[in-house]
Amino acid sequence: MPRSSNRISSASVPESLREIGYPCVHLKIGEGIVTGRNVLVSTVLGSCVAVSFYCAARGVAGLFHAMLPTSVGARGADTTPCKFVDSAIHCIFDQFRKKGIAEKDIELKLFGGAFSMGTGAPEHVRNVVNVGGRNVEVARQVLATLNLKISRESVGGAHGRKLVFDTTTGDVWVKMLGRTEEQALFREESVLLPVAEGRACPLNDDR
Repeated sequence: MPRSSNRISSASVPESLREIGYPCVHLKIGEGIVTGRNVLVSTVLGSCVAVSFYCAARGVAGLFHAMLPTSVGARGADTTPCKFVDSAIHCIFDQFRKKGIAEKDIELKLFGGAFSMGTGAPEHVRNVVNVGGRNVEVARQVLATLNLKISRESVGGAHGRKLVFDTTTGDVWVKMLGRTEEQALFREESVLLPVAEGRACPLNDDR
């Protein structure tokens, strides 16, 4: 499984997390990571999908950034399994199983799957080109087949997301990408939200 060694600047991590002082890595499309070390992992998703894996008892965490729903018949599936949602889930889960971690001990969160053409696109167009929706659908199907339950999620919509995953706690911080006239820009860090109980909650929520 490809592992990322790409550093990110401290400015791209929320201030509250920068103060922790953990090393930071950035996942690009087709990359994944499984680690027992204290790391902050970031990635930016549009129609792509990411699933975070976390076992509190063993201190093991994993994340991938997949672009396409299925590896069936796809070129490069053997060498870049994390490029595809189905094989990425199997790839990360296999690493957890090799460490003796049971399904019930893994906390999973699902992210991404935005429709990049925006909500104003005709329905027939959305049905044909909604790769993000298909990515989310396949992720849910594969996880269910493996008896892995999604605890929280932030999916769909017309805007991309930036994630920062704390491998020490399993927390994932989500920052929605705001749109200007011609490009997506990050909003202020004050809108950075942790995902909890299936919805976004304020930064100062201490649950």
